[in-house]
Amino acid sequence: MGFSVSTSMAIVVFGTLVAFGGVYTATSNTVEQVQTATGEEDERLYSTQETAINVTSTELLGSDDGCGVNVTVTNNGSTTLSFAETDILVDGVYQTGWADAATVDDDGDTDIWLPGQPLSVQLTDGIDTVPTRVKVVTGSGVAATAFPTGDVSC
Repeated sequence: MGFSVSTSMAIVVFGTLVAFGGVYTATSNTVEQVQTATGEEDERLYSTQETAINVTSTELLGSDDGCGVNVTVTNNGSTTLSFAETDILVDGVYQTGWADAATVDDDGDTDIWLPGQPLSVQLTDGIDTVPTRVKVVTGSGVAATAFPTGDVSC
């Protein structure tokens, strides 16, 4: 009877160790994933807090060929921005293809928009009436809106 009790006890101890090892591994991986996600969220929040833009000028364009607007936006924050992550809406309509004609400090060969630099772009595609609102949104969600005014006809 002594041998069977010892064997049973050894099996119970071994099973407990295996179960504890599985629980520990799962818990450790979960804590690590939560810490990684928290760090990424902190980085995203910091980037949002350090991003600031301002639409410094909007010049309406009007002709028999259509309407449009020249927009200049200054990166007033301390975060470097990218055209690929920046969106522009004119009267609520999403503008596409604008990055190809955009310039930063009169340089058309860049996709990087450094702090303090102005982004200039002429928007005419899909604009059939005189624009009344231009909104620029960065990749982190920071936005600036301007309401162009002027006496232009299309």
